[in-house]
Amino acid sequence: NGEIMNNSENKKTLQSQIPEEDYSLKPEYWVKRPLNDEEKDWKGEQKNWVDGYVKSVDHPHRALIINALKKLMPFESIVEVGANCGPNLFLIRKEFPNTKVAGIDLSPEAVEVGKKFVPEADLRVGSMIKLPWEDKSFDIGLADASLMYISSDDIDVVMIELVRVTKKALLIIDRFDESEKGVIKNHIWTRNYPLILEKLGYKVEQIKLDEKTWPGSINWQKFGYLFIAMRK
Repeated sequence: NGEIMNNSENKKTLQSQIPEEDYSLKPEYWVKRPLNDEEKDWKGEQKNWVDGYVKSVDHPHRALIINALKKLMPFESIVEVGANCGPNLFLIRKEFPNTKVAGIDLSPEAVEVGKKFVPEADLRVGSMIKLPWEDKSFDIGLADASLMYISSDDIDVVMIELVRVTKKALLIIDRFDESEKGVIKNHIWTRNYPLILEKLGYKVEQIKLDEKTWPGSINWQKFGYLFIAMRK
């Protein structure tokens, strides 16, 4: 018990060391984030920050996900971690209407909107650190710009959970760095996803993001990738 308490205390210490300007890396920010938060994650007209995710359904990078899924056919089920209100799940159901879709997010506000936006989805409030599904419940796992909020302490657990609940493949859109555990750059965690995935037994294909797939963001164009990971 003393060891568990020490680990817990260490994590609290590490959380407190996150610079104030990197507030979005603290899980409690997403759990407690109110709908009327003036901070917005997407550009354009929107009623609130969650509505910004609904409106982002047409963002060009989401087409990369759909195209990658076409290459991974056949499949019957997909789970997304950090799904917010489900813009990706909405598009997946539209393109693959018979697919079972599920998602998890820390934000109760986002999940509440998502249940109306994608009523067919099994959307739940919760953490990627402990996914509420049985082993091999889904064919494919998706993490779209969500692992960048996972700390160097938690990334191994999150990846193991993704591997545990999926059978066939993982799709990850995030920013690359040579560091395996990750370093904070431009207020988010960046890391070496190909190395992580290969160590977990996946064959990895990389597709570089560019001004067409993520317009208006130099950082996504410079460091962003779609990683398509197939079980060997």
